[in-house]
Amino acid sequence: MNKTKFIMSKNSLLNAALTSAAFIMSYVLLSFYTEGDQIHYKRLYEAFEAAYFWEVMDLGVLHVSSAEPITLYILWVGAVWGIDKNVYISIFNSILVFGLLVLLARKKAPLYIYLLLLTNFYLIVLLTGAERLKFAYIFFVFAAISTSTFGRFGNIALAPFSHFQALIYFPSLILYYLYYDLKLFLRYYLTVKLLIVIVLFAVFVAVVSLFKFDEILAKAIIYISENAQITEAVNLLILLIVALSATKNRLRMFLVLLPLFPAVVLLGGERVNMIAVSLVIYYLLIEERLNRPLPILLLCYFSIQSIFFISNIIQFGDGFYGLSSHKPYTPSLIRIS
Repeated sequence: MNKTKFIMSKNSLLNAALTSAAFIMSYVLLSFYTEGDQIHYKRLYEAFEAAYFWEVMDLGVLHVSSAEPITLYILWVGAVWGIDKNVYISIFNSILVFGLLVLLARKKAPLYIYLLLLTNFYLIVLLTGAERLKFAYIFFVFAAISTSTFGRFGNIALAPFSHFQALIYFPSLILYYLYYDLKLFLRYYLTVKLLIVIVLFAVFVAVVSLFKFDEILAKAIIYISENAQITEAVNLLILLIVALSATKNRLRMFLVLLPLFPAVVLLGGERVNMIAVSLVIYYLLIEERLNRPLPILLLCYFSIQSIFFISNIIQFGDGFYGLSSHKPYTPSLIRIS
């Protein structure tokens, strides 16, 4: 009993130290992060200082093309209360890191996994440039550490209202959750007749769409042509190989990542690859397979990549400077934020 109390006390001290360190690091990096998307978010925060409750959504659309109510109203509260933006965001960054630490402790992750995940490129992005997506991840992390069904599904349901991009996670989460039901269905109920009906129905919907939703289809084709990055699917394929090399259930992991292949073509590589990496890390962590050779190499790669991202923040005021091209970065909201 005394040993258990000692371990709990040790974990609490470690969590407190790392959470405090995350706050300090976040505040320092945000102080340097003055360009890119942060230009827009700072203007939004300043606009919120004198805004009324009913003006929040319109200002969000105006400044950052955002209509996610949870994130906008959270930012509005901090602005109205007069809290310095970097301090306020750093508090939520600490909450995100704390949730991650609780998850790592529950899965009894070794210290080197702590180090690799806390220095992961995508986590640094969430703490700095990805202002809205951060709040969605907070809900996802607290869903992961929740001990009740209501807590898990409640947090997952709130995530898209922080960032609509969170909806991309849902097909993968649903496939993971319903894996055994789908397996039974495919084994006992997917007859040739049912398969024919499904195919015919899909063809019917496609034909109707051509006549009834031609304008929407035309816009979708334009959007795909602008964002399509077929080569990014190769990165996703490499990630799939890494995941399959370590997971206990290869079919389940394959199903989790399968919906992201069309998504990477539709939405581009940066945001979908971030989602894919997050899912692989999480599921390998709960399977206690994150310490396998290929996942460790992947984590090392992302930790090294974060060094360049932080260097860009300090030198240029924008972590994404030069990552997509060698030209100076033009502020926009098409990135992960």
